[in-house]
Amino acid sequence: MSKYIDEILVSFDQQFVSEGADKEAYKLIQKHYNAKIKDILKCYKTTEQLKIKNEEYIDLVMEARELYFQKFFYSCVILSCTIAECILRNIFYNNIHLNNHDLEEKSLKYLSFIDAKTICELLVCENVIERSLLASFKILGELQTKYSNIITKSPETDAQRALYHIMKILKKT
Repeated sequence: MSKYIDEILVSFDQQFVSEGADKEAYKLIQKHYNAKIKDILKCYKTTEQLKIKNEEYIDLVMEARELYFQKFFYSCVILSCTIAECILRNIFYNNIHLNNHDLEEKSLKYLSFIDAKTICELLVCENVIERSLLASFKILGELQTKYSNIITKSPETDAQRALYHIMKILKKT
């Protein structure tokens, strides 16, 4: 038996082909989100306020948090893990120098083949990032592997953990 994924669109297509369709669609969408508001408020209450120095990732972090609030836990975890890896690689690229000069763009491409765990260990050894961040990067790396294979029994808890560790990283970078 088949089922439509988006009941709002199905209703819109089937019922509202006349004038006033936008108004009716608005009512359906409003009803859909009103039903979620209590759960969204619960999520807001469990989330720490975030103040970060590096604004480069603020839009992505806000999106990850919004995914959490909307209970899109899988997407929240994946985005949080991707943000962490991006932060790690940017720190690495901004701190690597060979023969006393910055690397060319073409050379940087080859560094993308180095795994995040190795980059993290190297940055800790060179005192570029604090050792305390190693655990956060490691946990996010494990979550990324877990979620890329969709092996999970606790997506809400994992989303909370992912957001906690991405916030910890952003506070210290």
